Amino acid sequence: MSYRAYYAGDCGHCGKPMGLQEVNGGRERQYCSDKCRKAAYRAKKQRQARLALLQYNSELRQLWDDNEIKGPVLAHLQDMLVEHGKAAAKDATDAVVLACKLLRYDLTGKGLLRR
Repeated sequence: MSYRAYYAGDCGHCGKPMGLQEVNGGRERQYCSDKCRKAAYRAKKQRQARLALLQYNSELRQLWDDNEIKGPVLAHLQDMLVEHGKAAAKDATDAVVLACKLLRYDLTGKGLLRR
């Protein structure tokens, strides 16, 4: 066996410094404990599931693109899709679109607001 020591850097999950590691071979550590390793794995799986769900719902993505919904509003709508499903995300998107239209037009319907 080859004995070696290396500076392991910070934990890939919690960011805690791991300091100098002395090993008799094997891979370099990425996490400070099994708890962090498992938590990082669960977080990775959740990100993959979220991405797959967002890719699957192209109708909503198209609606968000068509209405130029971006930034934190888009993030909240995506969270709603993941947590509550497509119907709730669609209803919330419709509410956001309506609110944007109301902000652009005055309540009397006479046209654009001038600012």
